[in-house]
Amino acid sequence: MAMMMMMMMQTLLTVDDEVIIADTVSLDSLLPSNNGDYYRYDGSLTTPPCYQSVIWTVFDEPLTISANQVTSVKLADAWKSPRVGK
Repeated sequence: MAMMMMMMMQTLLTVDDEVIIADTVSLDSLLPSNNGDYYRYDGSLTTPPCYQSVIWTVFDEPLTISANQVTSVKLADAWKSPRVGK
């Protein structure tokens, strides 16, 4: 569903458009069931301008994502990136 939404947004949105998304996502559903075991440390972004305002959280239990989720992230990144020649 997220991938389909991103594909639709690529073709429908303009700068002045407003988007209302009715579906909600529980953040707890994205975390491991054993989310009490984690490490947290201050850090910075890994890309310029490398602001040092990030609190990194590393879970003891690895999180996995599907190939569809990877594609959705790539589509989201492509959508927000400047378009050359447009």
